[in-house]
Amino acid sequence: MTLKLSSVPPRDPATLHVERLKAGQELLCHAVSQSVFGLTTHWNESGRHSLPCTSVNCPGCKKGLPARWKGFLHVIRCSDRKQLLVELTSTATALLHDQVPQIDQLRGYRLRIYRGRGADNSRLRCELYGEKMQGLVLPSEIDLIPSLRKIWRGVPDLDLDTLTA
Repeated sequence: MTLKLSSVPPRDPATLHVERLKAGQELLCHAVSQSVFGLTTHWNESGRHSLPCTSVNCPGCKKGLPARWKGFLHVIRCSDRKQLLVELTSTATALLHDQVPQIDQLRGYRLRIYRGRGADNSRLRCELYGEKMQGLVLPSEIDLIPSLRKIWRGVPDLDLDTLTA
């Protein structure tokens, strides 16, 4: 029997890492998505994780958990060209909306996304960091649903096979 050895874990090409900035962190990136993909979520009872609001028969709604909106943007990090999804708050997304002429035309913009130094839940900010890059070769935009399914794996009472946009 031969073992298949590797120092690098396999990666599912259909999913991206979801980046949640912590206190004092900054991300310089280019938008790959045309627009922010937003949805309503609930904090679970422990207050440590979110789960999507599924509208019909939603476990979070049934339990009376508070709802909040989260946005996700497919980006490519400038430092190492790694593709990822960055999680945005409603405030950060509103700040971004105020800076771009057409909010559904984000692809190619260079962004600076950062969180204050105070705490992991301090205000998240998103700003344009220069002009829209003309002629920049970016990867194709991917379907975000598989990546979101991955982060909500193991959530009780949530049927991820039915999670669609």
